[in-house]
Amino acid sequence: MDRRTLKNGVIAGAIGGLSEIVFISFYVLIAAKDGWLIARLITETFFPVSVAQGPLGISLGIFIHMFLSLGIGIGFLSLARRLPRAMVYSLAIGLSCLLAIWAINFFVILPSVNRGFISQVPAGIAFFSKGLFGIAMAFYHSTRR
Repeated sequence: MDRRTLKNGVIAGAIGGLSEIVFISFYVLIAAKDGWLIARLITETFFPVSVAQGPLGISLGIFIHMFLSLGIGIGFLSLARRLPRAMVYSLAIGLSCLLAIWAINFFVILPSVNRGFISQVPAGIAFFSKGLFGIAMAFYHSTRR
């Protein structure tokens, strides 16, 4: 992988990850949930509850989310760079990747690792947030020079 693909993948992942954070922030505000609930639930997926509820729980959750987002962005750009940069191709790849990740995460991984996440974040909200992530990456890829 060349440096340009890596750089653009990191940027695409950061844009996607941040767009998801913004959307989820609106969701917890509208749903009157704890503003840091999702970050703690992400941490709880990888660490014991005591860590997730501790002083580093929020920071770790955001770090984990963004770290995974950067990896997704790099993977996305590795696939997307082989196709024309037209929005239709970028959207097809971005949405396909992120919705596949949503399905695996929501129906395979989380039920066995962190049921609390599923009980706090409805499937539709998680689906929409992953869709936004894919759209944000696709938009970046198709409009960059």
